[in-house]
Amino acid sequence: LTNRSVYVLVLDARKDAQVAEQVRTWLRKIEAQGGKSPVLVVANQIDVNPGFGFENATQLQQEFPQIKAFLKLSCQEGGAPIAEFKSLLEEWIPQAELFGSQIDERWFPIKETLEQETGVKHFVDEARFRAICAEHGLPDKAQQQQAIRFLHDLGIVLHFEALNLKSYYVLDPYWITYGVYQLVTSKRAGEQHGEVLMDQIEFIVNEEEEKSEGYQAADFKRITYSFPQCCFLVDILQEFKLCFYAPGKESFVLPDLLDTSEPTALTQPLEQTERALRFVYQYDYLPKSLMPFFMVETHHTLIARWRTGCVLEGNG
Repeated sequence: LTNRSVYVLVLDARKDAQVAEQVRTWLRKIEAQGGKSPVLVVANQIDVNPGFGFENATQLQQEFPQIKAFLKLSCQEGGAPIAEFKSLLEEWIPQAELFGSQIDERWFPIKETLEQETGVKHFVDEARFRAICAEHGLPDKAQQQQAIRFLHDLGIVLHFEALNLKSYYVLDPYWITYGVYQLVTSKRAGEQHGEVLMDQIEFIVNEEEEKSEGYQAADFKRITYSFPQCCFLVDILQEFKLCFYAPGKESFVLPDLLDTSEPTALTQPLEQTERALRFVYQYDYLPKSLMPFFMVETHHTLIARWRTGCVLEGNG
């Protein structure tokens, strides 16, 4: 989620229970990572449930001023509600941060070439990327970086600048999404409480049985990854603070799949000691990802970990 967007929050009008709470939960997620980006709240399939209503719409709009409209429509029936939705998009898209950015006309043929090549080979190395830019009249490295950052922001291709990997310089988003999804939803990883050996990752990504509700884009295709490519997927997970390597890098840990049981034999004595310094952070909204992120950042000092907590030990 970024603040360079207009968000459309789509609700299922067939399920009208706890609508306000659903909206509030999603808006907090958007606000946490997307800032004050404009939001259109849309109830689809209103033809199935014409009596659907938005609970506490006025209160929600006061709480989240970024809500620009509540709409009830049916994609199947179309008509005036769809026309109104399109009109609102036309009104608010120009106000998004990304809209109005100056675009070098040389970026368009670069974009098309990168889409074609990553669609076939899934990734382009740095040398090839530089050559493509030069072929289309963009030889300056600083300008090349500006172009690839922009295409990355749009999600057309992916480029992870912080990883500085020359072989995987520009990537097909589907190639990354499919491989990462295989890892984070792995049955074996779940059975092992999130602790995965590096020599298991090829099986998990390439051979483990497909999930019944797996990631399937409109142009779904199964992909086979080499071992170095699987290792790169783990690097991506670490970059986004979704996993961390164990010492020696022979395994990695997915905090979201850790055992849910707290090790009370360790934590209860710590809680009961009178010498402990205690403080509490209170959040109006606590993102589910906060604890996994925290564990990734502090994994060098962890002496115990479970899905909703951890114990750290440090000197000084």
